[in-house]
Amino acid sequence: MMEKEKMPDASEKELLEAVFRSRIFPQNPAGLEITEAEIDKEIRNINSLNDLISYFVRRDKEESRFLRDIFWCR
Repeated sequence: MMEKEKMPDASEKELLEAVFRSRIFPQNPAGLEITEAEIDKEIRNINSLNDLISYFVRRDKEESRFLRDIFWCR
């Protein structure tokens, strides 16, 4: 993890949050946004690298479906 090198004294939870935030921003160009409150909520549910991976796999599937729906409706 590159974040571990940047933050050598950080806890695992802090590192997971840093990776989460680096993956979330910049916002998706399709307009799918996430608020700070939503970030905080998701971070509370992410306690391991597997949780983090699962979150982004699920989100990528949702975004793919959203984008497919946008382009299909045109």
